Amino acid sequence: MRRERKISCPKCAYKPRAEDRWACVPRCGTLWHTFWTAGVCPGCGLQWPLTQCPACARISPHKQWYREPEPDIEQERELILEPDLTSTVP
Repeated sequence: MRRERKISCPKCAYKPRAEDRWACVPRCGTLWHTFWTAGVCPGCGLQWPLTQCPACARISPHKQWYREPEPDIEQERELILEPDLTSTVP
């Protein structure tokens, strides 16, 4: 089972809300939710490499906002106990 990545500010751990919006300024002025488009402005197509947090106002690389979920205990157990079927040892 694949789990969704979590999104939060790498500086203050703020989690973006559905009503949050970012502006494509000074380019086209479009307002949109940057995490719905992975940082690409729907107005002009600009890929924003940085994202400003609406809570703490600090700027971080957009990719640093995405966090992999912690594996649950069952997933870890399966990884440990699962035999390596790719091994070619006779």
